[in-house]
Amino acid sequence: MLLLIASALAHQPFVVGDDASASGLAFVVEEPEVSIVVYAEPTCDASEVWLTLDAAPGDEIFFQLGIPVADSLEDWRPSIALVAPGLPAADLGFPIPEGTGALVYTPEGEPQRFDEPYSGTSSWILVEERVVLPEGGPAYLVAFQPDGTVARLWVAVGDIERFDQEDWERIADLMDDVRAFHGIDDSGVPAPLTCEADDAGDAGDNGSGDGADSDAASKGCAVAPVAPGIALLGLALAAVAGRRRGVR
Repeated sequence: MLLLIASALAHQPFVVGDDASASGLAFVVEEPEVSIVVYAEPTCDASEVWLTLDAAPGDEIFFQLGIPVADSLEDWRPSIALVAPGLPAADLGFPIPEGTGALVYTPEGEPQRFDEPYSGTSSWILVEERVVLPEGGPAYLVAFQPDGTVARLWVAVGDIERFDQEDWERIADLMDDVRAFHGIDDSGVPAPLTCEADDAGDAGDNGSGDGADSDAASKGCAVAPVAPGIALLGLALAAVAGRRRGVR
């Protein structure tokens, strides 16, 4: 049975919901070469998804950005940025750690469909990149949507498949949550939400740990327009349970 699971899984799954929403709250990728996938559900109050990893100068980082296959997300296209020392200066619209620059990757062309047989889920891969870090790390991957909408997405890192007994037990516990994330438990996948600026006040510290304040106003959410004939598929997943490791 374990061999069957190993042959069917491409990534070790982790579920973070909206917890990894700033650089200081980033999901810690302990072994960047080992293939993992982090499932996230950003909200208007936590609209970014951050991962962090240590790396040496010259290390190559492989990563992907994807979303569930769903009619409600057919036209939704988030972006992902690699943030690290030695990269070009960049304005992402939110603070990044001091001393870092960024490369931003936006989806181009038709997405690649990926069917995961063990969980029975399907995803669209929007971005797939290999990047060499000029100065090593700590480095960050941050997924976001520049147009101010939020929806379910995932970020994968690494291309070496490796599983141990602890991973099997954790994966078994997470399967219901992974299937719910993809909407195959009859819950559906919600349409993207549009985050609207609230003039009542300014957002405070973004949790990055460097004391930087965001210039953005606090936000609320509204349902984004969807194509005619596509029904809204319910409210966002209220709470994605399941254990995860490496989140600080």
